[in-house]
Amino acid sequence: MVFSAGGAVTMEATYSAESKNQPNFIAAIYPWMDIISNQKAPSNKPPAFISCANDDPLNLAKPSIQIYQDWILAGGKAELHMFSKGGHGYGMNNINAPVDRWSQLLIDWILAL
Repeated sequence: MVFSAGGAVTMEATYSAESKNQPNFIAAIYPWMDIISNQKAPSNKPPAFISCANDDPLNLAKPSIQIYQDWILAGGKAELHMFSKGGHGYGMNNINAPVDRWSQLLIDWILAL
């Protein structure tokens, strides 16, 4: 599970992973992806959970949607939670908005894998 710039690290590691070192799943929370643009979902892709807010001031909603679409189009398992409010850096903080539930949604998703 990663936040923001950690998304680039996790996604690059996932894109270049081999079966022997592939993560069991990835959880990219408002992932920053500019440094790894034009990547395609790997053939050995793990299930992916993605969460972001539409009002992220770093404009990370679009790349979050792109990861989801790439995974789905490649036949992978993915879940996307895009919240109308939350900004950037909501993390585990309670900001009294629907985005506060993202961590429970992640737990529910992991349990359903």
